[in-house]
Amino acid sequence: GSSVLSVKIRVMPSSFFILMRFFMRVDQVMVRVSDTRVYHETSWNYVLREFTSRDEMTDNLKVPTHVLTDPNAISQHLPVRTEVYEKLEFPSLPASESTGQDTTR
Repeated sequence: GSSVLSVKIRVMPSSFFILMRFFMRVDQVMVRVSDTRVYHETSWNYVLREFTSRDEMTDNLKVPTHVLTDPNAISQHLPVRTEVYEKLEFPSLPASESTGQDTTR
C-alpha cells in the first residue's frame, strides 16, 4: 500500500486557496481520498473550509489496476462518505488592536 499527503496553495492579491489531499491505499483492502479546501478573500472576516472523504473496498471497485495508484483518477470512482462545509469567522478585535496602536502608554 501507500499513502501520500499533498498540499497546493494559490495566493492572489486579494485571496488565497489551499487544497490538501490525503490518499491512502491498502493493497487488496481499500482506497481512501480525503480533500480539504480552504478559501479566503481579504475583504472577508471569515474563511470557507470544505472537507470531503471518499473511500471504497478494493473488491467493490471495477477499475483497471493502474487507476488504483492515481489519486486523481481513483477519486472519481469512490463514493462520498463525508462532506463538511464550514464558515470559520475571525474574532472581532478591539479598535486599538485592529489599528495596531499601542495603548500601553
